[in-house]
Amino acid sequence: MPLPDPSASRAVLIGVDTYDDLADLPAVANNVERLAALLTADDVWGLPPQHLTVLTNPTSKDDVLDAVHTAATEAEDALLFYFAGHGLLTVDADLRLALPHTDTERLYRGVAYDDIRELVAHTGRPRARVVILDCCYSGSALTGYMGAAHGIAHRTMAEGTYVMTASAETKPAMAPPGEKYTAFTGELLRVIEEGVPGGPDPLPMDVLFTEVRDRLAARPGIPVPQQRARNAGHAIALVRNRSRTRPAEEAAPAPPPEEITPVRPPVLSRLAGLLHPLLVIAAAVSLPFAVTSSALQGGSDDRCGSWTTPEYGVSGACVGVSDGSHSFMSELDNVSRAIAGANADIPDGAPFVTVALLAPMTSYDDVDIKRIVHQVQGAYAAQRRINQADATPYVRLVLAEPGGWSVEQEVTDQLAEMSVSKEHNLRAVVGFDGYALTNREAVRALTDRGIPAIAGRFTPNEPDDHGLGDRPIAWIMPSPDDQASALAASKAKSAVAERRSILVWDVDDMGYAQDLRDAFREHLGETVRDTARYGYIEDDEEMEAQFTGIADQMCKLPADVDNVLFAGDPTELRDFVRALGNRQCQHREFTVVTGSGAAALHRDSDLDWGALRGGVTVEYTSGAHPDGSKGRVMEDLRNDVEELESITGTVDLTDGETIAAYDATLTAAYTIRRVAGAGGRVPSLAAVAAGLLNVRFEAATGRICLDERGRASGKAVHVLRLDPARRAPRLISTEYPGPGGCG
Repeated sequence: MPLPDPSASRAVLIGVDTYDDLADLPAVANNVERLAALLTADDVWGLPPQHLTVLTNPTSKDDVLDAVHTAATEAEDALLFYFAGHGLLTVDADLRLALPHTDTERLYRGVAYDDIRELVAHTGRPRARVVILDCCYSGSALTGYMGAAHGIAHRTMAEGTYVMTASAETKPAMAPPGEKYTAFTGELLRVIEEGVPGGPDPLPMDVLFTEVRDRLAARPGIPVPQQRARNAGHAIALVRNRSRTRPAEEAAPAPPPEEITPVRPPVLSRLAGLLHPLLVIAAAVSLPFAVTSSALQGGSDDRCGSWTTPEYGVSGACVGVSDGSHSFMSELDNVSRAIAGANADIPDGAPFVTVALLAPMTSYDDVDIKRIVHQVQGAYAAQRRINQADATPYVRLVLAEPGGWSVEQEVTDQLAEMSVSKEHNLRAVVGFDGYALTNREAVRALTDRGIPAIAGRFTPNEPDDHGLGDRPIAWIMPSPDDQASALAASKAKSAVAERRSILVWDVDDMGYAQDLRDAFREHLGETVRDTARYGYIEDDEEMEAQFTGIADQMCKLPADVDNVLFAGDPTELRDFVRALGNRQCQHREFTVVTGSGAAALHRDSDLDWGALRGGVTVEYTSGAHPDGSKGRVMEDLRNDVEELESITGTVDLTDGETIAAYDATLTAAYTIRRVAGAGGRVPSLAAVAAGLLNVRFEAATGRICLDERGRASGKAVHVLRLDPARRAPRLISTEYPGPGGCG
């Protein structure tokens, strides 16, 4: 991620060094003073002093919360919150940031971190959010300790926020007596002041963290800090790398680095009937990379291709735009060749438009790889059927991986150039996940330029909450609210309505899990008799311990509470099912009900099918399943599968990804051809955007009718159950959250 614009950023620094009843922490005052000086230094960040709020020993919770609210409201690029002082934990292990009058008997005088997290996550629309906590509470008689921080980082996570804390679970943070700074902030300040030799400029947070952690690990008795981030949070950068920016006479002599010229190829060149590979760079750090053109290679396990190598890799992701002549990973080789061939088959001189599938195209996770392959297969299947029809304009398909914050602008700029170029006629992007943070940023940038978008399998309850409202976007799949509404109304699912439930949700996920939790509360709230929360933890054993504790809690519930409403991601659901399979009360049976995020769970090789044969049932909803739609378009897709498999490899419709991408691409093509008229001309972007307001057509998932907000009304919701005998989902029923078939 590039260095955020200081004029559009805000920072709040809170330092408490004097306490009425807790030990004073004189080093904290130095922490705040020096950090403020560095953040405002021109060669570090250059934050204007008026954009920096420093509160020393604030006595009012409202003063702290008002400062964060104001900063979050004003910040358009980056928001930083820093706290140094004592931290206290409630009996529920909730974090309190201690103010001067706070003590162990009066926790209510401290600032509840949940309030800070809520403000950081949901106030304003800063592009990057960073939280740094140097705190915990000294419950021992030893001087120099600030107390035990019980797993603070996973409690402090907010979606799209990077969090760095001074210590790990049960470890105290150190304020060594007599030292100028606390141990953690002291090393953080030294790394900012000195920079990281050989590191990128600016410094991503995880590079900064690694350097701080390594320095602290070398000091005996000093606890090791921890970090948490989701999506592209690790790539957020707030400071320059001084080791690379200081004048040459001040820097240590070093041999000159090999010069690498950044490559920015022309957007798409029609040479010999084929579009050639576009920008391909490594994600997460904004640095020059060596990129050369390469013929499509098959069978390689190199996700980014052997010809793409970052100088200083963090995530190692491959990003860019390809017409199929470059394969983002070996699993996409066959379908990429097919797309390249379909693009080449468009007759010379015939009217055509370009549609981009905007989605992650690389992964090391087997389940994600299958999901990606299925999406691309679905888009290709739609392109193939569209272009077989005797109509124009033809559809040229490209694959667009937006990457993280460090490179997404490069990709969105390139797609925007394609939209105004008569050589390319980009008229829509399709298939994106409405909850994925980096996808959202890319879609915002593209729709700001008038490029229509058609979402894939995930639709937020309220797109406006994610900055995607009032834009030319079509949402063709049911939202979590639609799914929970269909569950509640389903006669076939009367067991859900009659059972008593425990609601289990991820407190750290401010996207899909939060929407699903809210939908469960709205439509099935009367069934809920208990709740259980969990948070994301990197350590697998600690994560497992959370779910084991919830399973033990469930065993103590009344016998009529045998239903679990689970709001979390599929990996966490898998781990929860394993813990439930090992529950103490093996005589009791439980049914876990969740949303469409579980659609690929049956493909997870680590799923405990034994638990599903031992009294645990998993049911989920989906807007796309081959057994749920009986229309002509689904039948066409089914008939195409056998032929597609000989071209692209095995095609699996059961996780819904192929079907959703197929329908998103069909929606784009249907709209484009309808507004193009009988002459088959290439319509304008504005005409396509306006056309989305009146979409009515038959798709594989049923009839798609978009309302004035671009939402598909009355879309079918399929209720499925994982069948351990078949190791596959089985359709239970198909319901509608509103009038069936769009009314």
